Amino acid sequence: MINCYRMSGSGEFISVIPVLGNKPERIELGDGSSRRRVPLHYDGRTNPRVVRGFLEEASPDYNEKRFQRLQGRNEWRGAIVTVNTGVLDFSSARSTHLPGINNAWPGVEQEHFLFSRTDDNRHQLVAVEEGEFCFVCDSRKRYMRILCRDGVVATAPAVPRELARCFVIRAENTITTHKGLLWTRKALEALGFVGLWTDELETRLASFPASHQRRR
Repeated sequence: MINCYRMSGSGEFISVIPVLGNKPERIELGDGSSRRRVPLHYDGRTNPRVVRGFLEEASPDYNEKRFQRLQGRNEWRGAIVTVNTGVLDFSSARSTHLPGINNAWPGVEQEHFLFSRTDDNRHQLVAVEEGEFCFVCDSRKRYMRILCRDGVVATAPAVPRELARCFVIRAENTITTHKGLLWTRKALEALGFVGLWTDELETRLASFPASHQRRR
């Protein structure tokens, strides 16, 4: 059963992901000078499933919270999705417009940054775990939610509270800079859920030198 998809600019999913090489050996994110190749790992037991040059089934192999490679699916029930952030343009009926979030960037918003990407972040490879969801934003600050059930992905308009909670968990687990923490707090204010901001995050934000505090 297919669990690998490409997201179109309108937010629809296209089954399977093109691969490179005669084996085939890898998928390639990006084009031109912005490029990253993600290897497919074959161990002779549970290998990525490739049919006529397209990746149909795989699971992520993580290294420091990024994809090191894609491997056989095994019993993994999640989905693999590629996103080209430069072409995202969602309809208002399928997304939630959140114009109050300053400096929102097109692409995936995920709790733990569990994706590989090109250096300019234009092309992203995302793992969506079974029963979990992430978010994706287009260039007009319209957000969709991506949900995975048994390797099948579906989208729905983002729910602001769920997006706010995603921002909080990401800040708790991965953000270490003043800029990142401050952006998160302001995003929560814009969404109307500043109450989700925790004492721990406020302590971390306040711990930065006064030179940073004056920029608030």
